[in-house]
Amino acid sequence: MCRGPCPADGQTVVFLRLGWQCPFAGWFCRQAQELASRMGLQFEELDLTGRPDLGAPVGAVHSSQVCVPGWPPLCAPRDSNALYRQLQHPWKDSPCPPKPPVAPRPAGSRSAMALLRPGDAGWSPAVHAGVATCVPPRSAVDREHAAAAKLSWFEQVETTYGPGAAILVACEEGAAGATGAAGFAEVIPASAAHIPLATLRPGDLFLTCVHALGEDGDVRPRILERLLSELGCSMKRNSRMWTVCGLRSCYPNGPAAVFEALGFTVAGNLGKCWLPEAGWDDLELLSWSPAAEGGPRLALVLAPEDNVATLPWGCRQGEPVDVAETQPLTAIHPVPRGHKIALRDIPQGGRIIKYGQTIGQATVPIGRGEWVHVHNVMSARARGCSGE
Repeated sequence: MCRGPCPADGQTVVFLRLGWQCPFAGWFCRQAQELASRMGLQFEELDLTGRPDLGAPVGAVHSSQVCVPGWPPLCAPRDSNALYRQLQHPWKDSPCPPKPPVAPRPAGSRSAMALLRPGDAGWSPAVHAGVATCVPPRSAVDREHAAAAKLSWFEQVETTYGPGAAILVACEEGAAGATGAAGFAEVIPASAAHIPLATLRPGDLFLTCVHALGEDGDVRPRILERLLSELGCSMKRNSRMWTVCGLRSCYPNGPAAVFEALGFTVAGNLGKCWLPEAGWDDLELLSWSPAAEGGPRLALVLAPEDNVATLPWGCRQGEPVDVAETQPLTAIHPVPRGHKIALRDIPQGGRIIKYGQTIGQATVPIGRGEWVHVHNVMSARARGCSGE
């Protein structure tokens, strides 16, 4: 009995990939080819870049996966022996357990971030840093080869689908190059994505991946907030950023709550994903966009205790601001793109709290709805504040 979508002829193992976005794609493809040989089946490799019609029939929504006749897509990169063993045992029918929440990484720790685009001086080092973040030092994957393939793919995407590719890398303070990477997020033009997207609009983007090392807290919310703030300055208000994530698990990109806390909303369900030793998880298609003209301006709130929020598109004086609170918030002053607005009254000398951490101190009383910036705040770094 077929357990899920499978190749049409029933005699072919198919490896499907979103270009060379995943650093493991080349290695994983070779494992899939070895699996096909072991099973006495034919093998085919397909590039899904800009071709959602190829992946949709077999439920291919990850950046790399193996489709074996009679089985759902095998999405987590593993060697051919592990893939073969997986097909010899019954799969768990239970849903995977929710991923426990990870505390946000403290402000000031590994906080240096930079957004790079193709053609920028730091573009190649940024891509190499992203690859190094994903691939362990002693992995079977050649980091240099994977980064070179990814750079070539980005070039093809820009040539075929136009500008839009970008990568935001978070590095340890004082570190440079790949060894200092603490996490990254990357986007491509949505027209190059491998997922069927309804009502695609000019300027839409697709977030392929957000990844971070989890040694001392989750830096992904901060990376995502910075990405939305940076790209929001150039996106049209009616354009959207799309992504795919697991509902409960971290693969891919999840759990969904990380995105929903930043204003992403569910645009559709993409079926289920089976994770080894975990079980089934629901896959969700999420989208993020600024408020419609005339509606509240979207604000990004990173933690419940924050007393400021970021406005990716800014706002005019008197405009309503959407902060998901019961009490309406109106901008007292114009707020530039990417700047902060006060969520509540802050007394002179009071802490400015973002990411759940103290980032500065009010130099004058700040009222709810006021623009929060250097004219009324001294940064914690300048004062040497510890956050207590």
